[in-house]
Amino acid sequence: MDIALTIITGLLMLTLFVVVHEWGHYIVAKKSGITVLEFSIGFGPAIAKWHRNGTQISIRCLPFGGYNKFFGEDEEDAKIPGAFNNASVSKRFFTVLAGPVMNVLLAFVLAVSFLCFYGDAKVLVGSVEPGSPAQTAGLQPGDELVLLNGVKIDFMLDMEAALTSTQGDESQVTVLRDGQKYSYIIPYKADGTKKIGISQLSYERKTYSFFEAVALSFKWMYLLVKEMLSILGGLVFMGKGVENLAGPVGTISIIGSVARMGFENVLRLASLISVNLAVINLLPLPALDGGKIVMLGVEAARKKPVPLRLEAIFNTIGFVLIIGFAVFLTFQDIIRLQGG
Repeated sequence: MDIALTIITGLLMLTLFVVVHEWGHYIVAKKSGITVLEFSIGFGPAIAKWHRNGTQISIRCLPFGGYNKFFGEDEEDAKIPGAFNNASVSKRFFTVLAGPVMNVLLAFVLAVSFLCFYGDAKVLVGSVEPGSPAQTAGLQPGDELVLLNGVKIDFMLDMEAALTSTQGDESQVTVLRDGQKYSYIIPYKADGTKKIGISQLSYERKTYSFFEAVALSFKWMYLLVKEMLSILGGLVFMGKGVENLAGPVGTISIIGSVARMGFENVLRLASLISVNLAVINLLPLPALDGGKIVMLGVEAARKKPVPLRLEAIFNTIGFVLIIGFAVFLTFQDIIRLQGG
């Protein structure tokens, strides 16, 4: 029963992300005068279908996401009004871009929700080493860290950047104590470890008002995107971290496990996955939205479309590479789950 619930929960959540993504394409295409022949939720045989404003809406039996079928998308010279390739470059650009944008907006809404209702952990000084520079300067257990080494501490995610920003011979620390801010310039310990003598950190939950959550949600997503790009950079340029990546099976397993931990964790994970989906789709690779945007850029520069046959070759190569990588990650997921 637990395995079935995990699979169902994971598939439904992943389908939600993809449907939101495709809905962005759909809405902008319709507003741009592009004919959408079908908007499908899922793949495979249709369970239900109906027509709305000239578009067939389908619900299919395999809940693995969804897709849009645009009129004239596969035609070289589609001069008929409403054909995708007859639309201007700008209209096609915004139609393609709308998918990742919708994932970012979903991540934003989810981030605002969990920051309002659940908050995040504020970082506190847990204990201070006797005789250390931190104690000499006046830091006390229970002080809330609000600035460390030039990094503003709003979330636990900020701590990694703060702890690695150890330049020079001293650390700038600002703490909140009894509603008052205190700032210190504390020299590092003489042993060359770039530490000031905070031996332990502790964490307490901190909730935010709606407007605070709106403002901080942008930073939350920035930190997620920054981490994602760092991981991708290490993977592409140094071959690092592939063993930590999760494929479809691993992602579904993670979603199911998190779902059993409570709704707060579901919101956090959903925001993370949604913004990551946007980042992945914007990579300049064939068959992804980013690859389509590159093709549109080439078309705008040369003032005529890229030959459809050439674009199809690039998309096929990209599709094969993506499917191959997904299969590799799936085998890695299965081996990891069997080992665990």
